[in-house]
Amino acid sequence: MFFLKLLSYLPLNVLYIISDLAYPIVWKWIGYRKGVIYENIRNAFPEKSEINRAQIIEGFKRNLLDFIVETIKLMTISKDELNSRLSVGNPEVILDHFNNGKSMLLTAGHQFNWEWMVTFGRTKLGYPFTSVYRPLRDDFSDRLAKIIRTRFNGKLITSDELIEDLKNNPEPTAYSMVMDHVTSKHHYWTTFLSQETLFDTSIDYLAKTLDMPVVYPKLQKVKRGFYNVELIPIGEPPYEQRLTLLPRFIEEIEKSIREQPETWLWSHRRWKYKRA
Repeated sequence: MFFLKLLSYLPLNVLYIISDLAYPIVWKWIGYRKGVIYENIRNAFPEKSEINRAQIIEGFKRNLLDFIVETIKLMTISKDELNSRLSVGNPEVILDHFNNGKSMLLTAGHQFNWEWMVTFGRTKLGYPFTSVYRPLRDDFSDRLAKIIRTRFNGKLITSDELIEDLKNNPEPTAYSMVMDHVTSKHHYWTTFLSQETLFDTSIDYLAKTLDMPVVYPKLQKVKRGFYNVELIPIGEPPYEQRLTLLPRFIEEIEKSIREQPETWLWSHRRWKYKRA
């Protein structure tokens, strides 16, 4: 961890050089999850040619290495530099809820750089943002996640602590969760990226139990080291009893991925569960 913190003091343009130098080591010599990446992208885009899919794979490989150095940089990056690199197109979507005294759920996806994205409420809007996560199996990665997600007076809680935190939190807060993977026993099957895919229904359960609005922070890469967040309302009370929020979130996250497929986490074993 000490070495990573030292590394984080380097300017981003130097860290990007390290990212470029790491490319042949990670992808040509080690071949990190080469088969998983290829299979995921081939199955997600059956309509695309091999050339198009190869372009997505190449873009993803470079973006993943950039994501790693950008996340390391988050350990020491200044608020001013981060604000200059991360813009929010329509902050009023969140501010209106805060001004009405309402907490909300921000349901994000694994799009680069989601670690930067979860800081924008604290650095740009000045409101409480709490990151909700599942403790990672690897102790080193878990400690790093705690360091970067609590920057700028951030708060980090586990998904099991969310409901209790909401009950005891007197001020309006945005709770950010990455929700394009499976984390609970409450499951929902649907077609996502051309495949039968299992999703977690916690979005509907939490929002309807706690009477909270839901917002999807659509993250787009503008250029290397620069991102934009567009806030898309998913739903707000009063809610129907049937499942409504999750299908809307899935629709938006798939649309985002198809617009910039090279910015999603294709190395994740997203489709390891098969429908019986």
